[in-house]
Amino acid sequence: MPKKDIILNLPGYSIVKVTGNNPVFIEVSYNRVVRCIYCNGKRLRKKDSFERKIRHESLGMRYSYLCIKAHKYQCYSCKRYFNQRFPGIGKYQRATESLRKEVFHRHTEGISQKDLGKTQDPLIFIWRARRDSNPRHLGSKPSTLSS
Repeated sequence: MPKKDIILNLPGYSIVKVTGNNPVFIEVSYNRVVRCIYCNGKRLRKKDSFERKIRHESLGMRYSYLCIKAHKYQCYSCKRYFNQRFPGIGKYQRATESLRKEVFHRHTEGISQKDLGKTQDPLIFIWRARRDSNPRHLGSKPSTLSS
C-alpha cells in the first residue's frame, strides 16, 4: 500500500483526488477483483455505474467523505444481478465501519450524545444506529395499542 493511501485505513483502496476543506471529499478507487456475491464467479458484465458518497473517519476536526465509483454487475455463471460490495462498508450503510467504531469509542469514553451532536452532528445518528443494532439493547419491543 503506498504511503498516501495509509490515511484511508482501508485495504484495497487508493486515493485518486482530495478536494474541499470542511468537509474533505476523498475520491478513491477500489483495486481488488470483484466477484459474484452469489456464486463467487469472476466472469461479470458491467450493467451500470453510480457514485457512493460515504462518511469516513474524521481528519482532525474535519468531516471526510469517501467518493467511490461503484458498478452494477450481471454474473455470466448464475445470471444474477448485484451491486458492487466494498470491504469496510456495509451493504446499505452510509458510513464506514471505522467511523462507526470511532463514534462508539468516543461515547464510551464519556462524551455525551449532546456533545457529540454539537461537534459531529451526523455522527450521533450513526452511534444510535449502532447501539440499536446491538442485540443487548433490543430487549422486548413495546406492544401495539390495538384493541
